[in-house]
Amino acid sequence: MENQKKKARSSVIQSLSSVRLTVFLLIALAVASIIGTVIPQNQPPSTYIRQFGDTAYGILNRLQFFDMYHSLWFILLLGTLTVNLLTCSIRRFSSTWYVITRKNIRPSDSLLNSLSQKGEIVTTRALEDVKEVCQRYLSARFKRPIVTENQGTWYLFADKGRYTRLGVYVIHLSVILILIGGLIGLLFGFRAHVNIVEGGTADKIYLRDNPEGRSLSFVIRCDDFDITYYDTGQPKEYRSIITVLDGEKEVLKKAIRAYRL
Repeated sequence: MENQKKKARSSVIQSLSSVRLTVFLLIALAVASIIGTVIPQNQPPSTYIRQFGDTAYGILNRLQFFDMYHSLWFILLLGTLTVNLLTCSIRRFSSTWYVITRKNIRPSDSLLNSLSQKGEIVTTRALEDVKEVCQRYLSARFKRPIVTENQGTWYLFADKGRYTRLGVYVIHLSVILILIGGLIGLLFGFRAHVNIVEGGTADKIYLRDNPEGRSLSFVIRCDDFDITYYDTGQPKEYRSIITVLDGEKEVLKKAIRAYRL
């Protein structure tokens, strides 16, 4: 029973860390992003019915295509990709770290024979002289080699860019942090709007699914609003001077700019 549990656990970990799963998830997320770009998100139902018809609207709505980035299946894709990258990194890190930190480099004859790029030099010079020449050669082109001896045979090992093997883990960590941030935003974040006239204040914001609004613990004041235009008369930049108030105290004052190309 214990062996079966270990095999099952190993099988699950192997599946979660597979490259095939990574490729599948990336393709699925790319397709989902295209769908989310083509289909306008968070529009009123009447807009979708007018565009797609009643039948197509019902199907697409069940698939959560109209609020795709908050849908359960999209969140599951992001979560699975996060677990996939994390599991893959953890599984392979120990072997990578061993290659980076190993001190005793003594390859077997079978490994040497299996190398595709290799050469053999026959010389009558003394072993110590040959070792010294090889050390100088490797030191000049790589770095000081690691020298080991086994039963009268000397092994010299030198490499370059050893720590570049950690680059993939830096990339994985960066992607994982982005995915975790996205998941936190999807699960706990929200998007709201508020209209404030110049000189006016607001202490409530309005969400798409909550017309009654949500009260804030602070007050937002619009001190100034200005629009600049292109030579054609089209709006170029919207600029608002916003102040955040905590009671009567000004906590923050910033200029918010929105550009239109």
